[in-house]
Amino acid sequence: MSTNTEYIVVSPIFEKHESYKRSPNSIVVQIEGTKKEINIHNYDFKEISMYNFAEIKIKKGYWNFPIILETKLSISK
Repeated sequence: MSTNTEYIVVSPIFEKHESYKRSPNSIVVQIEGTKKEINIHNYDFKEISMYNFAEIKIKKGYWNFPIILETKLSISK
């Protein structure tokens, strides 16, 4: 069963990857103790390179699998 509980995780950005051909820009963040790569569609790479932290809005799906609802980038916590 899923829960409709939404929560926000603030994580430092460990890696930043520029898009290649048709793939989107991506960042590597830590969610629940695991490093995960997240595609970032709303920012170009010049903007991403300025930010140090990501604020990730998450909802628990079936079997407690985290579903990313929204990602905002910020310079500091």
